[in-house]
Amino acid sequence: MEVVVAKIGTCTYTTNSSIGPLGCEDDRYLSYGWGAKWGWNEVANAFTSNPDGSDFLEDPLGTWRYDPTLLSEDCNNKGETSSAICPAQIELPFLGTWGIIVTIGLIVLVYIVLNLKKKKVVAKKKGKKTGKRKKK
Repeated sequence: MEVVVAKIGTCTYTTNSSIGPLGCEDDRYLSYGWGAKWGWNEVANAFTSNPDGSDFLEDPLGTWRYDPTLLSEDCNNKGETSSAICPAQIELPFLGTWGIIVTIGLIVLVYIVLNLKKKKVVAKKKGKKTGKRKKK
């Protein structure tokens, strides 16, 4: 909620969460709304009669209010309701329990295969160094 304060009154902006309470879950659209409400300064801006004529407005209770730039009408006319299309929700196949188990298994398998190849290469190098030297 945002509040804009002027000496003659206050404009309060509010959101309307009752428009689309379920969000994207009910109809794949996100609906939202906002509005504004003007509140007069009851102490400094209340007159029993119209002192000037052009810069004063009469509220529904018969009190005259000073509003030369019509901030109150501008505030009360603000607001809208709109909607936006929700993004597609796609379930990824490898983010479940079995996907994690299979992934860990594949990592272990690759690790074992790489270690076996490394051991075979080391064994071949040792065999060449020890057994096949000619004596002079």
